[in-house]
Amino acid sequence: MRQLLIIPFLILLQINVFSQNTIHISNTQDLVKVGKDVLFLEDVAGDLSFEDILKEENQIKFKKNNHDVFSRPAMKSAFWFKFIIQNQSQESIWLEIGDTFSCWNLDFYAPDRNNQYPEPLLLGSLRPQK
Repeated sequence: MRQLLIIPFLILLQINVFSQNTIHISNTQDLVKVGKDVLFLEDVAGDLSFEDILKEENQIKFKKNNHDVFSRPAMKSAFWFKFIIQNQSQESIWLEIGDTFSCWNLDFYAPDRNNQYPEPLLLGSLRPQK
């Protein structure tokens, strides 16, 4: 009898874990913490490419972050983040990463209007400032 109760729970849990919320920005004056709307994937070996991340088998490995701010102790793993932001204002918006000193190399991929991914913005504390 317990197994019958656990299986539906796991199915519901799987649906909720992999669903992703769209972050709606309507007022550019307010700071919005988006941590709970971010999905992440820990790349322990640090060898996944952007093309690897786009593959369906890797998409289902993303986990929902359950905190206002994503935080982990220093480690050698690479982390991939996925989020959707819809700017409903008429102004440009900024994405603040927070403590960028711990982000040695940060590659920011954003789709263009044709849902294609141009070259990423190369950011991070070990890269030259532009």
